[in-house]
Amino acid sequence: MKKGKLIVLCIFLLTLLLGGVNQFWHFFNQPFQSKAFVELASRHGLLIKPTDSIKEFADQKGILVNQPQSASTHYTPKLYVIDVEKALSLWWFPTNYKLFLESELFSAGVTFACERETYIDGSIIRRDPRSVGSRMSGIPISSLKQLPGKSTEWLFMIFVHESVHLLELHIPPARKARMNELFSKANATFSQELFAEAATQYQSIYEECPAYYPAIDHHARAMRRLGRNSEVVDLYKRSLEVKPDNEIAIQNIIPILIETRRTEEALKHSTDLETMFPENPEGFFWEGVILLRGNNAESAMEKLARARDKYISKGNHNFVQADMLLMGYWLLNDNLAGANDIYKTLQLNCKQHVKQRDSFAANLCNLPTKELAIASVKTYKSYMSIFEK
Repeated sequence: MKKGKLIVLCIFLLTLLLGGVNQFWHFFNQPFQSKAFVELASRHGLLIKPTDSIKEFADQKGILVNQPQSASTHYTPKLYVIDVEKALSLWWFPTNYKLFLESELFSAGVTFACERETYIDGSIIRRDPRSVGSRMSGIPISSLKQLPGKSTEWLFMIFVHESVHLLELHIPPARKARMNELFSKANATFSQELFAEAATQYQSIYEECPAYYPAIDHHARAMRRLGRNSEVVDLYKRSLEVKPDNEIAIQNIIPILIETRRTEEALKHSTDLETMFPENPEGFFWEGVILLRGNNAESAMEKLARARDKYISKGNHNFVQADMLLMGYWLLNDNLAGANDIYKTLQLNCKQHVKQRDSFAANLCNLPTKELAIASVKTYKSYMSIFEK
């Protein structure tokens, strides 16, 4: 009996021992993962404190320095200054992490697939500066010679050089192909009007690859169909963190901001759209709508006229909406002369630019004068009602 208990105890202890060895082996040989690497480096004092100049530069560029992964759930540029020499001196430090730190990939800075993280060899500032120059191809030799040799200035130069990697948006072809396949499946779900299911699929794509901003844009579209506008705004803002010049996101967020009574933000995005994409009529159109809401008719007319001309140049029938909006405004403000001027312009543009196959515009253009006036007033009221939702 005692012998049997002893055997069971030995087996139990051996299992614990083997389990412990197995866990240690897996820790020591774990594959490189950026999140685990940052947590380990932070926990064991391997992150070198950034200088004031680095902090100032990072704030200007929106870069987080030595911040935990949880510091931002969005696709925010992050840069870590690592004490490589100390990390390599730790016998227990995972082998694959050491290989990463010793690689040329690390010394040149790296932007991970689907993330935006760059690492700097902070130990470099304690070495002979001349050994650094050959590894900093983007910095002219003349600039190196002008340095007085202070370690803080060297660190800042390295930081600026490596931070350039953070400004790039790159997804390796193999990973992008996989994301495209998942994106196509989500689009198929969306086309079947299964918006909740499609939203889940889109979310899983950009959670796996935060750099894949089309999935964020389409998630916003799905949430829009579900009537969850506050989440739509957050999603488009997230998309703009990934790609600040995302024309679709800037354009689509404007009416939703108006609906959620964030007119100042809507106006800012309208002017951003005008500046960044001057051929896009939507920025001019929505700024005109906002200006009409504020009874700034003269400026509104100028913006809506520009929107109309750009719609016409693109063969877009929305120019009819721009004119009807102004016509409705003048009618409601008892300015018949102003309304008549817009009416003449609208009729002229209808004859020149609207084809009968364009049923939407053709139906409006062919309305009798009185009915067109009534429709214009309804159009104006419809747009103004957005501000009251």
